[in-house]
Amino acid sequence: APPSADVADVSVEAEDASWTDTAVTRSALRGYAQKGPFVPGSQVTVIRLDAELFPTGTTFLTETAGSLGEYELRALRPGNYQIDVAGQTRDPWGDLGGEYTLRAIASAEVVGAPTASVSVVTHLTTPRVRVLVRDAGMTLEEARRQAEMELLTGLDVTIPGFDPGPIGTSVVETGGDAPGPRWVMLVSVIVAALDAS
Repeated sequence: APPSADVADVSVEAEDASWTDTAVTRSALRGYAQKGPFVPGSQVTVIRLDAELFPTGTTFLTETAGSLGEYELRALRPGNYQIDVAGQTRDPWGDLGGEYTLRAIASAEVVGAPTASVSVVTHLTTPRVRVLVRDAGMTLEEARRQAEMELLTGLDVTIPGFDPGPIGTSVVETGGDAPGPRWVMLVSVIVAALDAS
């Protein structure tokens, strides 16, 4: 069974007994799970990936906490991780929505700002990100940006030469005037409309 951790507010401490290199700073994945926010207690599964984004077999479990679907997993080895979130979400009016599973790939960083959010955009672009890293030799960030632009172009919601910046890790409810959260919301609405038809 994978190591599990208990939720303490938003923070979660994870044990990685297989990693004993104390000379390297431990890292964290911190972010939000949103298709509308996931309700507190939704399961977050974090899977360590190798350099080509294949699973290594090391898995950690935690849960979302807070009204925005926040999660944090600490004491991780630096590197790339797949984040799967499964649970019930809230719609923009605060009512309970359906059950969903969304996915993202992110890098564990030294504890800092949220960098590993999971959204409809990250879920739709994850397969393309894998291909771009494996076959085109792109970095994770380059692949993420390329896959996001391909998604927006495929949905016909952008114009040539326009760069909205990183959108997949944007948080809809805390976005303010930043364009990223608006793009996440737009893609979510289009997907919901396609799903309903």
